[in-house]
Amino acid sequence: MRDLIVWCAVSGMGGSIVFDKLEDLVRRFEEVLNELGEPDVANNQERFRKLMKEQNDLAPIVETYRKYKAAGQTVEDSLSLLDEENDEEMREMLKEELSNARAEIVSLEREPPAEKSWSAGASIPWCGPTPRPSGTHPGPTGAGR
Repeated sequence: MRDLIVWCAVSGMGGSIVFDKLEDLVRRFEEVLNELGEPDVANNQERFRKLMKEQNDLAPIVETYRKYKAAGQTVEDSLSLLDEENDEEMREMLKEELSNARAEIVSLEREPPAEKSWSAGASIPWCGPTPRPSGTHPGPTGAGR
C-alpha cells in the first residue's frame, strides 16, 4: 500500500496531503536508519528485525519519491538556465537534460506499482479511485470485464 502513496503523489491524485505523508515517511526512514546505527540495537534481535523490516518497506518508497523530487528540481533548474543561457551548445545540453528529467517524471507518473492489497477502481483514502486497465469497465460488482 505504501508504494501507492508515491504513485498517488506523483500522478497528482493525492494533492499536498500525499506529499506531506511522503515527507513523513522520509523522516521516519531516516529515523530508522539512525536507530539501526545505534550499538545497542544489535543486542535486541526483536527490535533489530522490526527496524530492518521497516527499513526494507520504506526504502523503495523513499527512493522513488527522491527520484521524483530530483527530476522535478532538474526540470526547474534547466528551465531557469535555458532562460539565461545564450550559448547554443549549452542550450542543447540543457534541453537534453530537461527532456530526460521530464521523461523520468512521466515514467514515475505512468504506472501505479503492483500491489496485492488493492484492485483497479477501488478507492484509496487520500488518493481517490485507482486507475482501471484501459479497455475495462466496472461491472455490476465493480470489477473490470
